Amino acid sequence: MAEYIPPTLDWVRKQVELYEGSGGTEGYLLEGTDMPCIIVTHKGAKSGAIRKIPVMRVAVDGAYVLIGSMGGQPHNPAWVNNLRAHPDITVRDRTEVFEMRAREVTDPEEKARL
Repeated sequence: MAEYIPPTLDWVRKQVELYEGSGGTEGYLLEGTDMPCIIVTHKGAKSGAIRKIPVMRVAVDGAYVLIGSMGGQPHNPAWVNNLRAHPDITVRDRTEVFEMRAREVTDPEEKARL
């Protein structure tokens, strides 16, 4: 089994620990906001290690939409490259856990709809 590498940002690591440690009953709002989040467990593109990241919960038509914007920054967060390399992920949405396969949306019409 691959090694788990916790997030390097302190607040992110604490949020993941609280969310997962409580079984999803705590830590399900993005730190300092009232926006619900999910935990995405994925594999590192280079390391192959297990990574976990909280992202804003966006659901459209019964599917999750992961938006790699870093709050509008001009570059993608590292997890975007990880998902491109290893699209099989686990999503924790509060107390529910799902095995999923991520795909990148490239079609302009689908992107606009989402």
